[in-house]
Amino acid sequence: MSPFLTRQRTVLGLVLGLVMSINSLGQLPVPELIALGRLGGTAGQQHQPMEGAVGANLANAKAHWFAEENIETVVLPDGQETKKIPVRAINDLGLSNSRNFLLTRQAWNLATNNESASSPTDVRLENFYQDECAENGRNYYRFHSEADQVIRIDGLAQSLDSRARLVISIQSADNRTLAMSAATHEMDPSLEVKLLANQDYRILVHDQLFRGGGEYRYAMFLTSSLANNRIHLQHPRASFVRAPLAELPEIQHSETTAPSSQSQATAVAWPCRIAGAFQSNSDMDEFDFVCEQNVDLVAETISQRVGEPTDCALALYRVDNAGLANEQRVLVAENDDMQAVGNAELRFNIKDPLLRFRIPQTGLYRLIIRNQQRQSTLNSPSGSALAAPKYTLELRHPNPGFVLAVNWSSQVRDLEQARISTGSIPIGGIATIAVHAIRFDGFDKPILVQVDGVPANVQGGLGVIAENQNFTRLQLLHDGTVGPQTISPLQLIGTSADLKSVATPVEFVSPSIDTFRASTSKVSDSLVLQVSETRTSPLSIELGAKDPMVIEGIRGTPIKLPLRVTRRPGGEAAPILFRLLQGPAKVTSAEVKIEPNINEGTIELQIPKDTPLGEALVCGLCETTISFPNPDPNAPEKTISRVIQLPTNNVRIRIGDAP
Repeated sequence: MSPFLTRQRTVLGLVLGLVMSINSLGQLPVPELIALGRLGGTAGQQHQPMEGAVGANLANAKAHWFAEENIETVVLPDGQETKKIPVRAINDLGLSNSRNFLLTRQAWNLATNNESASSPTDVRLENFYQDECAENGRNYYRFHSEADQVIRIDGLAQSLDSRARLVISIQSADNRTLAMSAATHEMDPSLEVKLLANQDYRILVHDQLFRGGGEYRYAMFLTSSLANNRIHLQHPRASFVRAPLAELPEIQHSETTAPSSQSQATAVAWPCRIAGAFQSNSDMDEFDFVCEQNVDLVAETISQRVGEPTDCALALYRVDNAGLANEQRVLVAENDDMQAVGNAELRFNIKDPLLRFRIPQTGLYRLIIRNQQRQSTLNSPSGSALAAPKYTLELRHPNPGFVLAVNWSSQVRDLEQARISTGSIPIGGIATIAVHAIRFDGFDKPILVQVDGVPANVQGGLGVIAENQNFTRLQLLHDGTVGPQTISPLQLIGTSADLKSVATPVEFVSPSIDTFRASTSKVSDSLVLQVSETRTSPLSIELGAKDPMVIEGIRGTPIKLPLRVTRRPGGEAAPILFRLLQGPAKVTSAEVKIEPNINEGTIELQIPKDTPLGEALVCGLCETTISFPNPDPNAPEKTISRVIQLPTNNVRIRIGDAP
C-alpha cells in the first residue's frame, strides 16, 4: 500500500468561503484534480516532492496544494519500463480522483511559445515533449528526417487523465498533410509514416474542439518505427477479466503470409489458449478444429478489456467437404460484443466477444476472429494496424463463474458535473458503492458481496446480487461519532457456492467532453474511502429495523418498513421525499413525504406474485432542500438553498412463497 494511504496525511489549501460553507452542510461530490502541471519524470533520477507544485488545480476549490502517492523520492534503475504512478489531491472537501504521473527512461522536455508556424519547437527521436493545447489554435513542432525514414508519433493525453482529445498531423515542407491521427473515445492518437525526403517536417497538435489550458495538457513521444520502443498506456476499458485457466495449453499464432481474405486457417487442438495479433486493419485469423456432436464449447476473446485498441468479432462455421471443390461453410454461431453491464449512471460496453454453443454434429469447424477497428494510418509504409494490437482467444469447455467491478456511485443529478473515483463520507452520512457482475458460461446463482477494511465508525457494506442479476448498491454508514480523518483502502469480495472473486475498482469518467456523450470507465488503482473529521451530513435517513437481520417477504403480500430521520444543523426543517432506489425485481413503492420537523415515516413495498424468489437489497434515495447563511455579507440573498439527494442504508430482503 502506498505511503499516502498509510500515513493519512492532510495537506490544507486555500478554499473559497462559499465552498467551505456548503461543505459543512451537504454531502457534495468530492473534488476533481483537473490539471497536473508536471506530467512525468525520468527513471534513474530523484524527483522532488510534488506537494505545492505550481500547475495543479482542484475543481470545487481554488487550491494548488496536493499530496501524492509514491513520488517523493522515486528512483528506478535505468532500463526499467515506463511506469504510471497515480497522484491524488486532498483538501477540506475530500479526496480527489487520481491522475497519472509518467516515469520514463527517456528525457522530458517542456515546449512553450510554439503556437504559430513561425515558432515551432525542435524535436528529436526518443524524447518526450510536454505541452498543453492552445485554445483556438495549434502547437507546432519541427523535425528533420533522413530520406526513407519511418517514424512513429504517440500522443499521450487520455492515458494521463488529461481532458484533451488530440489530433496529430505531420506536414511536408510544402504544407502537404502526409498523415493524421485523431483520438477516439477509447484511445489516444498514434501515427506511423515513412518520410521520403531528406528535409524538415512539421508536426501539428491540437485538441479536437480547439480547447486549451492546463486541463488539456499532453505528452508527445517520437520514435523510429524500427526501434520497437512504442508507448502503450491505454487504460483497460472494463475489468471483467477472469484469471486464465492454468490447464489450457498455449498456442502462439503468427502470420506466415500477407493477410488477405483468403488467409489459410491454422489447425488447433482444443481446449487451448491462442495468443495472436492483428497485422492490419480489418485483419482476421482463422482456426480449424475437430469436435464431436453435442459437446458444449466456449470461445472467449480478451483484448479490448486489457487496453488493446480492438473491436473483435467471432464467427463459428461448420466446414463441409473441407479441401474439396464443393467445400461449404455453414454458420453455427457468431458474437460481436459481450453483454453490456451497468446502469444508467455507468455502463460497461465490452467489445470482446464471447460465444457459448453446442456442437450440432461431428465434424470440422472453423473459428474466425476479426478486428473491426478501423483506425486510420494514412501513408503507413505497410498499412499495418497501430502497434499490432494483441488478443487472446480461449477455446474451452464452459467454466461457469463470475467477476466483479466496483465504483463509487454519485447521487448528483447532472452526471456531467461529476467525476467520481473516491468515496468521501461526512459525519453521519452515507457513501454508496456500485457493484457490477458479469456472469460467464451460464452462471446464474446469487452472489454475496462484502466490503473489507472499513473504519471502526463506518457500518454496512454487506449485501447480495440477486440470482441472474448483474448489479447492486452497497451503503457505508457513518455512525455519527466525531473522530480523526481517516483514509482507508477498501476491498470488496464476492462469494457464491465455492467461488470467490475480489472486485476490481473502476473509475467513472465524466462524459463532459463535448464530442463524446456516453459515460465510460477505466480500471482504477484502488477503492479509497475518506472519512471526514469536519464535514457533517445535515440528514441521515435509516430504513428498516435496527436489527440487521434479513427481512422475510412473501409474494403477493406487501411489506411495511419504518423510516427514521436524524436531523443536524442545516436539515432541522427540511422536508424529505423518499423514492425507492433499489429493490427486488418487480417490487415497487409509492413516494413517501416526511414533513419538516418530523422524524418518522413508513414505506410499503408492493410484492407482486411473479416477483423472483431469492434475496435482494432494498434502499431508497431521499431528496431534500437545505438552507444555510450566505457567506457574502453584501449579497441581497441572506440565505442560500440547495437541493441535495441522500441515499438510505440497505436492507436485505428474502422473497419466498406463501406457506
